[in-house]
Amino acid sequence: MPELRSRGESGAVVVLVATSLLTLLVLVAIVVDLGFIRDERRSHQSAVDFAALAAGKALGADSGPDGQAACAAAVQYLRANVDDLPGAATVSCAGLPANCTGGSSPVTISDDGTAGKYQIEVTYPVSNAAIEDTRTGPRSYDGDPCERIMVRLMSSVNAFFGTILGKDTLEVDTQAVVRQVEAAKRRLPSFWLLEPFECGALEVAGGAVVQSGSDNRAGVILLDSDGSACQGQASTIEVSGNGSTIYAKSESPTGDAGAINLVALGEGQTCLTVPNACNDADLAADEDEVLVDGGIWPIPESRVSRATRAPVDHKYNCKAVYPNYLNTLPITGCSAGSQPHIDNLRLAVGSSGTPTGWQTWTDLYDCDEKNVSLTLTGNWHIDCSGRKDTFTVANGTSITFEDGNIIFDGDIKLTGGSLQFNQNNSGTVDPTCQLTVVACIDQSSAGAAWVYQRDGNLTLTGGALLANHTAIYQHTGYFEMAGGSPPNWTAPTEGPLKGLAVWSEADSGKYKITGGAEMILEGTFFTPGADPMTISGGSPVTPIKAQFISRKLTVNGGANLDLTPDPTSGLFLPPEPPLLIR
Repeated sequence: MPELRSRGESGAVVVLVATSLLTLLVLVAIVVDLGFIRDERRSHQSAVDFAALAAGKALGADSGPDGQAACAAAVQYLRANVDDLPGAATVSCAGLPANCTGGSSPVTISDDGTAGKYQIEVTYPVSNAAIEDTRTGPRSYDGDPCERIMVRLMSSVNAFFGTILGKDTLEVDTQAVVRQVEAAKRRLPSFWLLEPFECGALEVAGGAVVQSGSDNRAGVILLDSDGSACQGQASTIEVSGNGSTIYAKSESPTGDAGAINLVALGEGQTCLTVPNACNDADLAADEDEVLVDGGIWPIPESRVSRATRAPVDHKYNCKAVYPNYLNTLPITGCSAGSQPHIDNLRLAVGSSGTPTGWQTWTDLYDCDEKNVSLTLTGNWHIDCSGRKDTFTVANGTSITFEDGNIIFDGDIKLTGGSLQFNQNNSGTVDPTCQLTVVACIDQSSAGAAWVYQRDGNLTLTGGALLANHTAIYQHTGYFEMAGGSPPNWTAPTEGPLKGLAVWSEADSGKYKITGGAEMILEGTFFTPGADPMTISGGSPVTPIKAQFISRKLTVNGGANLDLTPDPTSGLFLPPEPPLLIR
């Protein structure tokens, strides 16, 4: 006969079950409330992240970092995207610094009580202490306090079951810090290489030296390639051979540091972890070593986004829509700030014929004049496309265009002698000239002339080319300066093509400049189809005031290429998107 439980034991079971149910109810309440809080926190975090990113644009404005404008942008985003935030919620952004310097102290402002259950805080600038991470320490991409703004959103939400534990409301507290580099700190690259995917975007070999920057301006080298099409052991930036050097110089003695920026490096990545970006074995230990033994210095850093060719297009050929670069990479449209100078010039010059009032070369001279010395004035059309297709300058021949602009049809070839442009110009260029169809193409000055090559290539195997403050535009061809005297080629210093030495878009591996001690190059050399541009030989006596914006660049044959672009006419890097750092 089974043993009977006492009434006391039955009561204990009831108490145990009741206690268990209460515990289970508490756990369910906690789980439900925590799940709700998690969803609320996720929603709030997304809102403050995007609000901080909206604020970042104002910190990169050309007029300087503006904390008040950044705050207003953040608050506007929150009002528009947080559903139950009152539309009348206001934050007195005027309490933040409108301008920021290294001595500016952090200021935190909050809403004036009109945000309902929410509280909004904005802090600018953001001190190092405020984002200190004890696990990682400072990060290379944290930037300076004036480059950072913090947005914080707090709220109290009703708990579903929290009253069981005596908690009617729960707190949600989220914040985000964004960094945006100030416009004033945008860098001026000497070498700006556009290849988007492949390795070998910058190759230096045979003891050649590539140096960017000077004691007065930090050097910058930029590679857009993400390395995704690399094969084997190749890298996007490479040196080979004893003494081969890639060096971005720092300002002296305590100015900005030089920089080599690689899109192929992600944040926090190194050449050791991403060999397709750069080879760790190529890196010099310090500036002293790179100057003695070669290698790459400084250690390459990440760039979050490609610089692309858009800044060149926007400055010299501003228009809303462009064809994709290499039929693959979109180019951001240009909405304001310039004119389509290159398109205007193309339309004004046309694909054939002689502009009204211009002189026609073949009415007076042959396309291969021999043993003559000609000094000419005015605007000229030189059409050799039906006459051996080549305008040739050989030994014993000197052709000097003292002023004016020149249109060529067909190839240009120098095997000796000299060809000189814009050598003694007393003309003027209307400051309002935009190279439109109806005006301007007949204007030139000592500081501004142009040569337009409708088709064909420019090759120099001997002789001398001197282009004084002259922009050379090639519609279909390339240039190859493989011999003769070192080129003397300087860009216009005024007018719509100021700073542009060459615009040449042919897809070709034949672009070449052979240098020497007397080589003079000044301005922007834009060859987005050069695969690669090759520079070899020679050691210029003085630094070159040039900027190479090319698809790829190879420097070899003992060349010593020391570039420091002119900041009054060179192209600066576009700002990177605002970066969430906390």
